[in-house]
Amino acid sequence: MSIFRRGWRAIKRFFTRKRVNHPAPVEEKPPVKPTTRPRRRRGALKTNAFGILLITRFEGFYSHPYLCPAGVPTIGYGTIVYPNGKKVTLNDPPCTRKQAKSWLAWELRDKEDKLNEFLLDNNIQVTSNQFSALISFAYNLGIYRVIRGSIAEALKAGDMDRVAKLMSQYNKARNRWGVLRELRGLTRRRKAEIELFYAEDKKENE
Repeated sequence: MSIFRRGWRAIKRFFTRKRVNHPAPVEEKPPVKPTTRPRRRRGALKTNAFGILLITRFEGFYSHPYLCPAGVPTIGYGTIVYPNGKKVTLNDPPCTRKQAKSWLAWELRDKEDKLNEFLLDNNIQVTSNQFSALISFAYNLGIYRVIRGSIAEALKAGDMDRVAKLMSQYNKARNRWGVLRELRGLTRRRKAEIELFYAEDKKENE
């Protein structure tokens, strides 16, 4: 089922309802206080609610550190590096959902700033949904997969069909022996991102 059919109400329920997927942490620690960021440039975009919902659904919430399929220590909603620059380790204490959301917001802002800079510097026009799909892709694979290389060239050329095709190819991960193999979860995520990429922009409160 399309992620858009659930509408704004489903998005609000997602962020307000209480769900327990993992053992509750022993104590709640305040989120890491981020440094001050510069103001956004005029014309800069933000990840919309559909993009955030896509990211959180595919990342899932994990209160305790774990190894992702690529063997990288991860916590919260796919966090691998804390806002203070420290990498996540398997010995780190558990986090709360509030902490995880603050780390997610911090990383989204970092990727949004870099993608906005690339788009504005190259006078590339994208929709809110296209921007959000690219941010979800970058959250999973790194922002430089978008602003450098073949995807960046396709964006500069205005070839959005090629952008989507290139995104779909990133559905594999290396196992412990270094062999690339397709992951069903990545295939599903790429499909959802491309669906969002092609979706017509609509007001989020409709």
